[in-house]
Amino acid sequence: MNHRVITQFLCFVLVTVALFHALPVEAKRRGPPQIAPIFFDEWTIRVVREKTEQTQAIFVEARKADSPAAPVWRTELYQVKMDPLLETDVQEVPVTQLRLEGQTLKVRDSLGRAYKLDASSGRKLP
Repeated sequence: MNHRVITQFLCFVLVTVALFHALPVEAKRRGPPQIAPIFFDEWTIRVVREKTEQTQAIFVEARKADSPAAPVWRTELYQVKMDPLLETDVQEVPVTQLRLEGQTLKVRDSLGRAYKLDASSGRKLP
């Protein structure tokens, strides 16, 4: 082969690699949405996610505002059993909505399931 052809081919490869290397890499999926806390009376109500290798548990908890003390109440909404053979991000079921209507907290997850809690006690409602 002639040196000119080899040189052109190597230049093409180097330019191609340089261009693709400079492109930003994006994750396959976005992380779970950030759910803003709700302020109710003197409490801050928020969604809490606890993950282990085997499970993901989703809670809603109320704490006194500006206090690191233990929660006033804490209610588990659901658990997801994690399969170690699958990627974690495709198994997670994050909360997508938390809102307050009167005394009722309304929560929705990424599968479209809806939950209702009494905002004063954290008790699940039908």
